[in-house]
Amino acid sequence: MTIEIRPLQESDIPTFVHVELDAFKPHPRTPIMWPRGYTSDLYAFSEAGKRKGFLDGRQRYMKAVDTTTDVIVGVTEWTFNTENPKDYGQQELPDQNAQPPSNWPIGGNWILRQWYKGNIKKILNERVAGEPFIMLDNLTILPAHQGRGIGSLLLSWGVEQADRLGCKICLESTPIGLAIYHKFGFEEVEDINCDMRKVAGVTVPYDDESARRIFMVRPARKST
Repeated sequence: MTIEIRPLQESDIPTFVHVELDAFKPHPRTPIMWPRGYTSDLYAFSEAGKRKGFLDGRQRYMKAVDTTTDVIVGVTEWTFNTENPKDYGQQELPDQNAQPPSNWPIGGNWILRQWYKGNIKKILNERVAGEPFIMLDNLTILPAHQGRGIGSLLLSWGVEQADRLGCKICLESTPIGLAIYHKFGFEEVEDINCDMRKVAGVTVPYDDESARRIFMVRPARKST
């Protein structure tokens, strides 16, 4: 199997969404976030968000393609907050009392979504505001292709861009993803622990450790 890293095309967005959702399906937060499961309105909402990002000049979507089958087996989403100072300045925190958009999936946990969105912006304000940075928003591999080095290939692309620009990379990792990020020089900066019982009124048991997120930063370096 030969893998090539290529820019994602707009026509690939439905596949991007399927790869992302399939990869996160086993995560303990998924049934809390989407209690109705993976519904058609969730796919539609996710695709709409990706299409909006695709048209944003700061976004870069990349895909890992198995050249023998031309199948997309992994994807990444990057935000380049590197040119306009307002993009890497203090971020406005989301209104926790705001109502969800009209296309929000029925039954989706909006309160939990807002908490995580606000928390990551708070950390960015505290840790990197005022400095250009790249945000790795998403790195996902189809479950059947995990453990084959595809994540490293996708991550290498972003690291090369950051080193060319001499800027930091920031991301959120699950505990299981820490090893690959450490290999690329990312440092653990802050734990993101959401008490889902308190924040979102969750009453069913869930694995606190598996639901933990870790904010990581790869310091700025210059290409040699």
